[in-house]
Amino acid sequence: KACNSLDTTKCSSAVTYTVVLFTNAPTIGNFVTLDNQSGIYYRVLYNTSGSTYMVLRMNGDLGTMAFGSNNTYNGSTLDTYMNTTFYNTLSSNIKSAIVDNNINQKIYQYYDSPDTAGDTTYTYQYQFYWRDSDYENANLESTTNVGSRHVYALDIEDIYLYMSALKGSNQRIITSNELINMFYNKSKLTTTQTAIWLRSAYANEPQWVWYIDNYDGALLDDGQQGVDEVKEVRPAFLIDLSKINFTEVNSSTISCSALGNTGC
Repeated sequence: KACNSLDTTKCSSAVTYTVVLFTNAPTIGNFVTLDNQSGIYYRVLYNTSGSTYMVLRMNGDLGTMAFGSNNTYNGSTLDTYMNTTFYNTLSSNIKSAIVDNNINQKIYQYYDSPDTAGDTTYTYQYQFYWRDSDYENANLESTTNVGSRHVYALDIEDIYLYMSALKGSNQRIITSNELINMFYNKSKLTTTQTAIWLRSAYANEPQWVWYIDNYDGALLDDGQQGVDEVKEVRPAFLIDLSKINFTEVNSSTISCSALGNTGC
């Protein structure tokens, strides 16, 4: 008989389905440790679907490196380190829980004005210095597909996806203190940290890449020394938390110095 009814007496055989609900969802912004590895913290950035989350490694102990020979992320020094060198240091359990991601490299143009918070002329706004109210702008100009990756550097977009998930509404503006907290787990920048690479390219300048500024807490392009300058790496990846043993940790209980960051 054709099994086309909820009345299983009309079916030649009944099929039983088991639905497993993910009930241990972490709080956005908190840290998790993975696979019983204490002391290695990942910030939960946002949920993509079900039990899969984007996480960012918060420990500042991986050293620094140049981006590459130009601002193309695909095949760059940073890309190879993230997707191969760092990935190969992860446990087999973490590797099995990682969800490969078809990533893009987005190209943004910088605009100095309008400098008033809340202006919607361009894609994103960010506070330029934590000490004043000047805001600057990053406008999405184009997108290039990189391909499937296990691990990667964040894009500017990921920062605003995190802020949106954290605040529960669409966000296209970020303060310096929010940016500092996201990457360094500090309330504000008081001494010099180490700058952190993003994978976002700067429009019309093949040697410039966007990064997290290590002095005033802003998004900057590297127009001074370009892709040859060394900066810190912060790996990110998608992980299915239903497939890995994890422990949630309140991020406010972990100090900047406990994460191995310099200048805390």
